[in-house]
Amino acid sequence: MSAFSRTFVIQKYIEDVLLINRRKFDIRVWVLVTHEMQLYFFKEGYLRTSSEEFTLAEDGVFNKFIHLTNNAVQKFSNNYGQEEAGNQLSFKDFEEYMKEHNMEGDFKGKILPRMKELVKLSMLSVGKQLNQNDRKHCFEIFGYDFMIDAEFNPWLIEVNTNPCIEESSPLLGQLIPRMIDDAFKMTLDVIFPKSHKKGAAQQKPAAPPAQEEKKIILDITQSPVRSNLKPMTESTPIASQKPTTPKSEEGGAQGTVAHNQSPSETGTIERNEGEKLDTELTTRSEIISTRVVEAEKSKQSVPEDLVLKSPEGRKEAQSPERVGKAEEEPAANATNKGIVFHVDGYTDTESMWEHLCSLNVPRSPAKRDYNRAR
Repeated sequence: MSAFSRTFVIQKYIEDVLLINRRKFDIRVWVLVTHEMQLYFFKEGYLRTSSEEFTLAEDGVFNKFIHLTNNAVQKFSNNYGQEEAGNQLSFKDFEEYMKEHNMEGDFKGKILPRMKELVKLSMLSVGKQLNQNDRKHCFEIFGYDFMIDAEFNPWLIEVNTNPCIEESSPLLGQLIPRMIDDAFKMTLDVIFPKSHKKGAAQQKPAAPPAQEEKKIILDITQSPVRSNLKPMTESTPIASQKPTTPKSEEGGAQGTVAHNQSPSETGTIERNEGEKLDTELTTRSEIISTRVVEAEKSKQSVPEDLVLKSPEGRKEAQSPERVGKAEEEPAANATNKGIVFHVDGYTDTESMWEHLCSLNVPRSPAKRDYNRAR
């Protein structure tokens, strides 16, 4: 064979194709191959319709909106979505259409079973080529496309890896989430179970929530304690520093008392401003924390004088409603873990994947040994 030779795919066009409202359509269904090499068929699919009437005339051969039903193509047509939302129909819609137009075909009884048979035959024909490296934890969802001729015979057109999962219509908004969720239940959830009873029993109890007073940032600018004190600057001594000897306006030393003196020895102790501020603020914080807790217990609003100030300068009221909402969020998230994707005509607990067959094929010992070594 020449080095310049190429591979060609030759297909014969289906001239006498079944139409919906004089427009071409095909059928997309999903097929799953699990990590255990089991073949499944999703029970619901959808029809993809073209936007313009079908014709084999020479002037319409290259019209993509007549012959290509892919949503990625049809969405650019001026007629897109005029007949159906997203140019898509459900299996139920198709059955109703056939009944209204007195068609003899039986979709659920004959056409769909034949499609499943073609899926099974096609996968069995390439069973030895799937997962050649014998990877233990991999799966794949395929998109199978079918067409139906005027005699109601389904034809397999192509098989797609990584099929489109865009929710481009309300119909797909129902089907795709459920399809993926049920697929994960048979693959990921099998390998990684949601809960382990043994592990759950050994888990340490969750730490109690931090007390609310640790989150409080006080705005003391309006505090009665703060109003009686001089502004605190960088030069103002704090409690951890040695006290300095303040001087009067005339330069004379004011009375000072050493820190190791007791009240019994001096009667009264005049502490420096830094120590007084530190003590008063601690007392003020304890009072506020107590009042906030009492307000929460009684389900009353926090008093106005307990308005908090965030580090950014925004004033906020730490109301019981806000505290309660924050405490309820974890519980709400816990209840939403089991999200249900409902599809009309099916229960929320049943799997919509139908098992077709096993694709497990015997492998040579050398092949198994090689994969085990990897």
